[in-house]
Amino acid sequence: MNQKRTTNQTDKSICIKIYLKPEAFAEIAQDAEKAGIRRKGLLLYTAKRNGFAGEQLANTDAIGKYLKFTAKYYQEHEADRMAEAAKAAQELKAAQDKARKLGVAIE
Repeated sequence: MNQKRTTNQTDKSICIKIYLKPEAFAEIAQDAEKAGIRRKGLLLYTAKRNGFAGEQLANTDAIGKYLKFTAKYYQEHEADRMAEAAKAAQELKAAQDKARKLGVAIE
């Protein structure tokens, strides 16, 4: 009854399902086209193969690749963004202090 697995679990890819609203899907597809990962001019929705009239499927070509690369970039550059945000907060506070000394209200 004991059977050894013939495949290694680490060799398998992992699938993650993401549900998007049509507006968010269109925006992500457009961003992927701008980044050069998704071909320009692809339709967002295509007719379902062997389906009834009007049945459509989302054309998700290269969307997964785009999301994978943008998530990796986001993680790699998170420290830089935090440093820039801290610098911007300091500059804003300095400007508010200067405006307060001059008697001008800034929001």
